[in-house]
Amino acid sequence: MGLFKNKTDLPIAVILLSAMVISCATFQEVTRGGASEKAEILNESVPAGMEHAEQDYEATQPSAFKIIMPRPGQILLQDPDSQPVDIATLGTKVREVLGTRPPESRIVYIAAAVDVPTSELAAVIAELRRQKIETVKLLTSARNPEADEGGLFSQPAVAPDRVLELKIEPEPEPEPEIRPNPLLLFITTGPSGTPVINNEPKADLKALATLLNEIFADREANGVLRANTNEVEKTVLVKLSADEPDRKYGDFVKLVNAVKGGGASPIVLTEGIKFPKAPEISSIFDDMPPPPPNRKDPPDVISGGVLIGKARSLPKPPYPAAAKAVKATGAVSVEVTIDTEGNVIEAKAVSGHPLLRSAAESAARTAKFSPTMLSGKPVKVKGVLIYNFPGE
Repeated sequence: MGLFKNKTDLPIAVILLSAMVISCATFQEVTRGGASEKAEILNESVPAGMEHAEQDYEATQPSAFKIIMPRPGQILLQDPDSQPVDIATLGTKVREVLGTRPPESRIVYIAAAVDVPTSELAAVIAELRRQKIETVKLLTSARNPEADEGGLFSQPAVAPDRVLELKIEPEPEPEPEIRPNPLLLFITTGPSGTPVINNEPKADLKALATLLNEIFADREANGVLRANTNEVEKTVLVKLSADEPDRKYGDFVKLVNAVKGGGASPIVLTEGIKFPKAPEISSIFDDMPPPPPNRKDPPDVISGGVLIGKARSLPKPPYPAAAKAVKATGAVSVEVTIDTEGNVIEAKAVSGHPLLRSAAESAARTAKFSPTMLSGKPVKVKGVLIYNFPGE
C-alpha cells in the first residue's frame, strides 16, 4: 500500500511540513539569543564601548525594572516592544513594582539611545527621585556583532549586561543646614562641551579622569575618609539638568564613564551644587574681589572663594592632651596661604581656644588643595580653615 491514499494527501503533507520548518526556524531564532527588530535597533543605538561599565547579572532577571528610551520623546517599560508611557504612568508603575522593596533593592535600569536629550533623562530622574529611588544603572552595549550576539533584551541573554551605577541625590529637607564642604567634587559640562570640575574647565575627559585619580590618590595617602566610614572619600556629584535640551545622552554616558575611570565612588546625580554638612572640618573663604580697572594681568594672590571644594585632603587635628585636661572645645579659625601648587605655605590661628590653636595650625599646614588658575595663570590663595573640636 502506498504512503498517500489519494492525490489530495500530498499537497496537505507538503503544507504541514512547510509549517513545521517555519516553526522550527522561528524557535531556533528565539532560543539562540535573537531579539526583536526593535530590540536590535535599540541595542545598536545605546552607548557602547564603555570600558568602565561593570557586568550586572541582575539586569537580565525578570524582576529587574527597566526604563527604555529608544528615541527622543518616547518612554517604554521593560520591553522594547511595549507601548509608550508618560511620566505620570512611569511614577505609578515604579510605585507598583518597587514600592514594597527595601530601599537598597529599589534599583532602576535605564537603556537609552545616544541621541536622546539629557533633559529627557533628567525628567525621568526627577520622577524617580519623587518615588524615593536611590540607585539607577545605565545599561550599555557590550555585544559582539561579528559573533551574531543578540545583546540587550535577547532571550536567552548571551552575556551579563554591563552597567554604570549612579546614585540619585535625594530631595533636600525643608530649610536644611548647609555648610561648605571643602572635599566636594562637582562636575558639569561647559558651553563648549568640555568637562568642568569645581568651576575649573578641563581639556577633555581624559584630563578629567587623570585629575580625579590624582585627587583620590592624595586623599588615600593622607587618610581622608568619608564621614562615619573607613572608606576614602571619593564621592563625585555630576549635574544633570532639565534646562539643557542640546545635551545628548551619549555624551553624558561618556562623561560618567570618565568619572568612574577616575576612581569616583559613588557618582551622584544632582541638579546643582548642594553643600552637605561637614561634621568636623569646614572651609570658609571670602568672595573673590572684582579685579582693579584696566588691569591686564591677574593678581599673584587672591581671596579664595574659588577654593570651595578644591581641597584634596584635610587631615584632622589631634585633640591635645592639655586641652583635653581642661575640656577645651569649640572652633578654631586658621588663616592660610596656599601656593600655586596647592600647598599650604602659611597657617596662623586667629580665633579659638589657646590650647587648641597649635594643633589646628599643624593640621592646616598638611592640607593639600588643587592648584587655582586665574586667566590661565596659577595664583596663590588666601583663606580660612575652620576646625571644630567637639571634645571627648
